[in-house]
Amino acid sequence: MLPARIRRNARLLARRRVCVLLALALLAPVLSGCSNSEPTVASAIARSGMLGGLGEQLKREDDEAELQEIREHAPQTPEEHREARERQEGAAIEAAPAGEPEAEEEEG
Repeated sequence: MLPARIRRNARLLARRRVCVLLALALLAPVLSGCSNSEPTVASAIARSGMLGGLGEQLKREDDEAELQEIREHAPQTPEEHREARERQEGAAIEAAPAGEPEAEEEEG
């Protein structure tokens, strides 16, 4: 038989391992945020109002700044509208796969 001291240490070590594994099993899903269907700690705090609507205010300010930037860079005159449309069409032509124009030539 093993001495009592060794048996006691083995039980304590096993108990510690079980506690660590249990803690990891309970905390990992909460802190990982891997599941999109379940709320994470951060989203729960944001939705609870604990931050006093800071998240909503920041989002609103970001949206307003983005809209302002879009307005500043948007075409103003008919000529600018035409140039923007031509740039978009040119980008679409460049983005098209190389095989498509050849197929149109063969059909035509």
